[in-house]
Amino acid sequence: MLKILDKYLLRKFIVLFIYSMIAFLAIFLVIDLVENIDKFIDAGLTRQQVLTYYLLNVPFFISTALPMSMLIATVFSIGTLAKNNELTAMKSTGVSLYRIAAPVLLLATLISVGSFFFDDQIKSQTDRKLENYKEQYIQKRPPQSRLQRSNIFLQDSENRILFIEQFNGRSLRGQHVTIQYLQSDRLLKRIDGTRILWDEEQKTWLVENYVVRTFPTPDTEKVTQRGNSTLQVDLNITPEDILKESLNPAQMNFQELSEFIDKLKMLGIAPRKWIVNLHFKIAFAFTNFVVVLFGFPLVANQRHGGIAFGAGLSIFIIFTYYAFIKVGQVMGFNGILPPFFSVWMGNLVFIGAGVLLLTRTPK
Repeated sequence: MLKILDKYLLRKFIVLFIYSMIAFLAIFLVIDLVENIDKFIDAGLTRQQVLTYYLLNVPFFISTALPMSMLIATVFSIGTLAKNNELTAMKSTGVSLYRIAAPVLLLATLISVGSFFFDDQIKSQTDRKLENYKEQYIQKRPPQSRLQRSNIFLQDSENRILFIEQFNGRSLRGQHVTIQYLQSDRLLKRIDGTRILWDEEQKTWLVENYVVRTFPTPDTEKVTQRGNSTLQVDLNITPEDILKESLNPAQMNFQELSEFIDKLKMLGIAPRKWIVNLHFKIAFAFTNFVVVLFGFPLVANQRHGGIAFGAGLSIFIIFTYYAFIKVGQVMGFNGILPPFFSVWMGNLVFIGAGVLLLTRTPK
């Protein structure tokens, strides 16, 4: 009988989940089309180009709609069972509320894990392609002006690493540059400058407002040069190499962002913002589990109220939850909370509230 109940519960949940996903995807599509139709017309996009634009947007729409669809499926499937006294009938046969919740929570866990890999492997790739697509076909930036990048890391030789905070492909100038010279993973020399520019005539790089430091031992540092003029540096890269290799950290997957953070630490640059974003990748994926855990007991004992109640409750929960997430992120960015706790704060609060509600709901 338990297997029959599991199938019955999951069938109701999955059907509502699919309908919710379709509805949200349609809503997102319509809203985005209304907002951007003028841009499409001004850019002279063909139907095929508009279709390509929205195909690249689908992973983002899915990632955004997943937690809301999970919550709505929970509220309406379990709320309907409670309203029709089906939950009471199940419990009267000796099946506890914990056992009734088990298949739904297990499904939510699997979807959360799948959501992480979906965002990490698929959405991150399509986000990059979408950004390039918009620059090329909608904003119609010329190739040189499109190639503006930030947070660039390059290893141009076995013992040399280059970091540029911002690089402009039009002017061939970069802001805040660091060049490290290593030997056997030990830092020997470091050049810091406020700007770096490419000399087209000499085919070389110039660093402005520079400071050159050497490190005779791992614990000692010595400033050997300092100047407000320019310093010529020999690098085995060109502006084309920098623009080709650079990648926006916001569009990196988990592994790429982890490596990026390690490089920032190696350069002595505080990577707090990106550590917060790294933890957020996992925390946001488990939003799907959290909203189900919180929503299930909230509606399991609710015998009154229909569609309006369910819709209102869903909106209230999801906006409150997202408010916790955004507040936590800001506190993490500003160093008020540790990066891990800042992005998991909303999850921990709602998991605690969900467990408390579940234990207080009649079994």
